[in-house]
Formats: sequence, structure tokens, C-alpha cells
Amino acid sequence: MKSSLHVFTILLVLLALFSSCEKDATVIPKVSSTPIPGTGTGGGSGTGGGTGTGGGTTPPPVSSTDYQPLTTGTTWRYQNIQEGKTDTSTLTITGRTKIIDAKTFFEIIEKTGAVLDTSYYYKGNNIYISNTQNYADGIGTEFIYLHDGEAVGYTWSGQAVASNPLVTGTYTGKILEKDISKTILGKVYTSVIHTQIVMTITVFGIPGTVTNDMYVAKGIGIIQADINDGNDIITAKIIDYTIK
Repeated sequence: MKSSLHVFTILLVLLALFSSCEKDATVIPKVSSTPIPGTGTGGGSGTGGGTGTGGGTTPPPVSSTDYQPLTTGTTWRYQNIQEGKTDTSTLTITGRTKIIDAKTFFEIIEKTGAVLDTSYYYKGNNIYISNTQNYADGIGTEFIYLHDGEAVGYTWSGQAVASNPLVTGTYTGKILEKDISKTILGKVYTSVIHTQIVMTITVFGIPGTVTNDMYVAKGIGIIQADINDGNDIITAKIIDYTIK
């Protein structure tokens, strides 16, 4: 997903921002960040309103009871749209692991054209974390993108981009919808949780915010992400997947 996912996360925007600031520190950036784990507070109830139901085909059945398969050989293919341009990325679980802060993360290789990127995913205790280390100029990023055991309205927060003194920030996450259906590229996905992460980050003293709406399906993983920095929107939509 062109690093939208190990941001899905949002690292594509961060990388573009960092590069722009290196060239011209007076440029007002399109800002983004990926957060490190923080604290959460409960609240809210209900199952959400649901989006994108109806018409379309049914995707392959889910093969697990959580929201992020990490079995070796599992793949996801995404359509990425940014500034009117479209490309395709394939993410693959390699089977390699890495211990980060006493947690076992699983390596994911993302291929977009000839470009390869590496990220790491963790799941445990009903939380799901994406981590990218040494991504650009020593910036390391990590964020919780889902608490699957909490109700609609649950919030959490954390510090962003902790490993680089030039980039600081905070974020808040919230569950907006739960157990909804969503149609993506003609396929209907069920048991979907919709989370939203709002980030405030400062790069070279210049602040900005970005909103990341993520849709995560049980047994499948991230099926769509919409990243909005106020000037540009990056969207990644799942095309197909193979769960091993």
C-alpha cells in the first residue's frame, strides 16, 4: 500500500514531509505520524451504523477469530489512490519475527512495483500494533491501530515517533463503529471494526494534524484506510487476500 499500511500506516506522508523539510524548512508540511502504544479509556456502546452494505460479491470466508492473521505466507493485495494516481501493493507475512519491547512482532514485506518496504505487526491481549523501524533518516514509528475487545466510543492515546528528536507528537484513537459490513471494490466484508486515529505532530517546529480512518475485518486484517492531512487524501482498498 505504498507505506500507507505500515501506516497504514501513514508513513508515506511522514516520509514526504521529512524529505520536504530537509529541502526547505519553511514549507508548511502535509503532516503525519504513526504512534507508539499509549493508554486507553473506555466509553460508549452499540455496534455502529454500518457502511457500504448491499450489492457485490462475498469474499473468501474468514479463517480466524481475531482481526490480524499473521501466519507465514499470508498475503494481501491493495489498490492505492493518491492525487488521482493508482497503483497496487502486495503485503506478505515472511515468517520472520523480531522482539521489540519484549513483544514478538511478525515481519511483513510490502512490494509496490520495484519498491520493497518492511514493517512489523503484533497482536496480543486484544490489541494490534504496527511498527516500522529505521524507516527514514532514523525515524522509528509504532502505533496501536485496534483494540478489538472494546465497545464503540472507546479511546486510547500515545506518543508519536519517539526515536527522532526532530519529530515529536501525540495521537488519540477511537472506535467509531463495530460489527459493521462494508463493500470494497464490489466485495462485501462483515465483522468490520472502524477506528479513527487523529495525530498531532511537529516537525522542525512546524505542527500539523492528520486523520487516519481504518477498517479492519475479522479473520482478514486491514481492508481499507483513508488518510487525510487536510490537503490530500490517500486511500488504500483491499483487492484480494490469501490467509494461510
